[in-house]
Amino acid sequence: MLLLWVLFAIPFLCAQEAPSNPQRFDPHSWIEDFHQLLHEMSTHYANLEWAVNDRRMDLPDLRRKTEDAIQHAQSEAEAHAAFKSFLDAFGDGHLQIEWQSADSGGQETASRDVCERLGYHPRGKPGIDYSLLSELSSVPSAEEKLFPGGLLKAGGRRFGLIRIGNFMEKAFPDVCHQAVQQLDLSTNTACDDACADKVELKTADLLTAALTARADQLHRAGATALLIDITRNGGGSDWVDAASRA
Repeated sequence: MLLLWVLFAIPFLCAQEAPSNPQRFDPHSWIEDFHQLLHEMSTHYANLEWAVNDRRMDLPDLRRKTEDAIQHAQSEAEAHAAFKSFLDAFGDGHLQIEWQSADSGGQETASRDVCERLGYHPRGKPGIDYSLLSELSSVPSAEEKLFPGGLLKAGGRRFGLIRIGNFMEKAFPDVCHQAVQQLDLSTNTACDDACADKVELKTADLLTAALTARADQLHRAGATALLIDITRNGGGSDWVDAASRA
């Protein structure tokens, strides 16, 4: 059994699929998931109107092609590809699907720590490759792992360079583990919605503190201005506001 998670910048939806027959792939449940996706996009996806009015996307045709691809899929991999092709047509980094195994409450769930069960895992894509910049020097610190970059000499000035690959708390599982520890939660504890909110808020606070510390480190190293690298950053959560203020 799989869970389908769809991300539109902040809100999530969950559609559950029936287990597939290993002898014969049944696309029926995947079609149902696709229709659920369409429904959620029509009510929650902020850029849908822009896609139609500005990009002139033929959404009925895209829907027909996607349904046809799912109907003719012979495996879960081909069904996944149909969903991916549908979302790729929008060219929107805020729109993505995360496929993961459903929690059954059994041994598999018990073996996963609370951060993993809450969906914390590395996200984002690599930014600019600065390896050819001879004037970029490292400023080592614990925060460098979260926000890489360094001190860049250019035009007679020194700039602090900070890479932020994603503005979502759930993109930083290591920080989630710190939050869980500071909240005195067991790694295998059951975590309801209230618990998840506390973990997310604590993770956000730790991220903001780390980002601020990183900027201070670069300032002390001689930086007089900051360059923030957000290339290929697909967006994230409300933490973007805290990061901007920091």
